[in-house]
Amino acid sequence: MKTTESALGNSVPRREGAAKLRGDAQFLDDLPRDGAWFAGTVRANVPHARLLGVRPDTRFDWDRVVLVTAADIPGENVVPVVLRDQPSLAEGFIRYHGQPVALVAAPDKETLALALESISVLTSPLEPVFDIDDALAAKTSIFGEDNVFRTVEINKGDANAALQTADVVIEGEHHTGAQEHAYLEPQGMQAEWNGDGITIRGSMQCPYYLVKAVAELLDLPQEKILVIPNLTGGAFGGKDDFPTMLGGHAALLAWKTRKTVRLIYERGEDMRFTSKRHPARIRHRTGFTHDGRLVGMQVEMVLNGGAYGTMSPLVISRAAIHAAGPYQCDNIHISARVVATNHPPSGAFRGFGAPQALFAVDAHLDYCASKLGMDPLELRRKNLIRRNGTLATGQNVGDDASAGEVLERALRESDFITRREAYAEFNREADSRRGADRFLRRGIGLSLFMHGTGLSGYEEVFFHSGVALHGNADGSITALTSQVEVGQGTRTIVAQLAAEGLGVPVEYVLTEQPDTNQHPDSGPMASRTATIIGGLLITAGKRFREDVERRQGSLLPDPLVFRATVAKLVASGERLEVREHYSPPPEMRWDEEKHQGDAYPAYTWSCCVAALEVDTLTGEAVVLDVTAVQDVGKVVNPMFAAGQVQGGVAQGLGWALLENVVWKNGVMQNANLADYSIPTAMDLPPIHAVFLEHPQHRAPHGAKGLGELPMEGPAPAVVNALRSALGIHFRRVPVTPEIILPAWEARNLE
Repeated sequence: MKTTESALGNSVPRREGAAKLRGDAQFLDDLPRDGAWFAGTVRANVPHARLLGVRPDTRFDWDRVVLVTAADIPGENVVPVVLRDQPSLAEGFIRYHGQPVALVAAPDKETLALALESISVLTSPLEPVFDIDDALAAKTSIFGEDNVFRTVEINKGDANAALQTADVVIEGEHHTGAQEHAYLEPQGMQAEWNGDGITIRGSMQCPYYLVKAVAELLDLPQEKILVIPNLTGGAFGGKDDFPTMLGGHAALLAWKTRKTVRLIYERGEDMRFTSKRHPARIRHRTGFTHDGRLVGMQVEMVLNGGAYGTMSPLVISRAAIHAAGPYQCDNIHISARVVATNHPPSGAFRGFGAPQALFAVDAHLDYCASKLGMDPLELRRKNLIRRNGTLATGQNVGDDASAGEVLERALRESDFITRREAYAEFNREADSRRGADRFLRRGIGLSLFMHGTGLSGYEEVFFHSGVALHGNADGSITALTSQVEVGQGTRTIVAQLAAEGLGVPVEYVLTEQPDTNQHPDSGPMASRTATIIGGLLITAGKRFREDVERRQGSLLPDPLVFRATVAKLVASGERLEVREHYSPPPEMRWDEEKHQGDAYPAYTWSCCVAALEVDTLTGEAVVLDVTAVQDVGKVVNPMFAAGQVQGGVAQGLGWALLENVVWKNGVMQNANLADYSIPTAMDLPPIHAVFLEHPQHRAPHGAKGLGELPMEGPAPAVVNALRSALGIHFRRVPVTPEIILPAWEARNLE
């Protein structure tokens, strides 16, 4: 029974916001040192080699420090993420430049630096593989026999037959580069030996990953491993899987020193040796009727997974599921592989493979429109998925199909058609203008896309995520989840969601950074927090209220009376606690091997419009404004939602135009924030965020999630806007001036 105004849909202030503004918020490096030792990593200086050993310089006094190699590990030398292929410390072989070989802890930074300089890594070099095609050719075996971490095949209808009979078949190949997470706070962990176990604090997204991994590494029971995430300064997926390795390193040193050890990366070390977004190559063969109706799609996708599997098997799954985009086609074949190379391992990044897939399909669709002689807008209208349409996996979207609505709303909000005509006229008049203005061209483009809610297939079943609500002596209720506050507002929306289920004001609900002794495992973070975890919190809240009212023997519609009753029951010695765990909707069916069926309980839908101006003298593209319309089911906190869109669009624009990871022999050469450009406040255009709310029926509050969606639209919208401005189809991102200018000078029109 709801007894107060809804907690959802209100811009409740950020719970940790005041502490951040005052400078009181403590990140890992702000914690008192209290005698903690400093730690560093001895790394391989070749990308592929046999590891012959580690040679300490005998001139250094090694009694002053502690050194750990693979031989010292008491448990299993493995970083268990999805695959169990990655060692915590290299043993036998080196598979990427910078791979951790040994660890050092010292009482001060000066001694640590001297110790690290006094260790040589002995290797016998092997031929490295950096290119996707070389990996597929298996010229050098890095992983197994074929260098493929995972292959996903999706079939719907008969794509080959459809392409053979199509009136027009159009082919295209697109590439996306790596992307650095560029979180504000570098990776860092602190481990404390507490007599017979380890306490780990640090910057992370998924604390329970560390519990299982460190217990295995140290050969200790899981109950001896306590993980307490600090307030985390940004993540974007980069603190999903990588902290499992880093936490293990800190724990190994704490175990051997029997002290507290702090291991924090400097920015350059962080950028060179941590995971990136998977680079991708995507090829399309697309068949149409003469009037532009889609009849067949073949998609071949290859992601560069780097040296170890990490999250790659899951990333390639999501990428494949999204590869056909939000379009209705009865005949689809998708072949998706992720290969091993001698780059540092790729990992989780906002969007989790979907941005690469969606960039390719929507940029390709604009290209197809030009080949068909059609307006790209009309080609989308003709083929977008509608009510009861079926996606590539065969999933029927039912009523959850608002691709057309977000498209039409975005056209209105951005004044797309009028501006497109005005920009075309502006470009036609370029030669008649004087001065620098004659070099300017303008364009406007759009992208249409979707994102699956939660984890795909049976992953949500595997995690069986849990939440708990606990009554306190003052009548407040503490919401317990392992979802970490990394700057996205999790602590605040957890309170809102629990309050909605309880039917009480948000102020009655307490939240805190989790620890693995007190908080249930709620599974990985991402946009699933608002929908999957949110649904559990609301259900738990309703059950909690029912329990209190049952014990009291009456309904308690007045929030003050309800709180007083909770306080009275707790004071009398009664324990008020409700736990809730996720179970998939019984009607959902999924075949993991064939990737057929209901991949997700629901989808968010979005249309992104980008307008830009290009200086054809310098090749510089400046985005004028972005309009992002999204159906997210239910907006939990409007202020946070707008912030997620603005941040996601900024990240997407960076990936589209600026963020070029420069590799040499598998090492990032521009590993600093001066040479690796990300958008600043001065670079960002006005971003207009519009929300549609069509609640999904599989969550009690109807939310579908939001955080990953805004990242996925800007890149294809920008490339399509560049085509509108210059008449050139760019097939890769980022599209930097070094790419734009030669293409314009060559006038390689298609």
